[in-house]
Amino acid sequence: MRGPSQKVFCAFCRLSRRVYGQKHLSWPNVLLSLLAAALLMFVIWHEFDPRVMVIFVVCLAIAEIFVQIRWRLSVVCPHCGFDPVIYVRDPSAACEKVKYVLKNRKESGEYLLSSNNPFENLPKIKKTSAPQKGASLSRHI
Repeated sequence: MRGPSQKVFCAFCRLSRRVYGQKHLSWPNVLLSLLAAALLMFVIWHEFDPRVMVIFVVCLAIAEIFVQIRWRLSVVCPHCGFDPVIYVRDPSAACEKVKYVLKNRKESGEYLLSSNNPFENLPKIKKTSAPQKGASLSRHI
């Protein structure tokens, strides 16, 4: 059986972390909302009342909000601040957010004592030098 969270790797710093895979309500959430509505109905009116449907819809809305907030907060990398949801919409905004988080971590020095140091795994930018003018490839005759 699969748990509520999955182990994934950050696309930017390549460190492992846990992310909740559930973005929306599932059947167990709907059944728990129905149970909560039924309990509230019997506590308030002591018998069956059709107004329980309103309570059920409110419970569903609250559950959906909590599930989405939990998913959204778990998507952001706690090590480097990379947010894939922002990256899909605006890559430059995601880049600025990562730069800001890494700058703050470097200034505070907290990364030195951490076992999850994002600076160890950052991608290296390799600049290739263009061939110089006048340099020719030697041909073997």
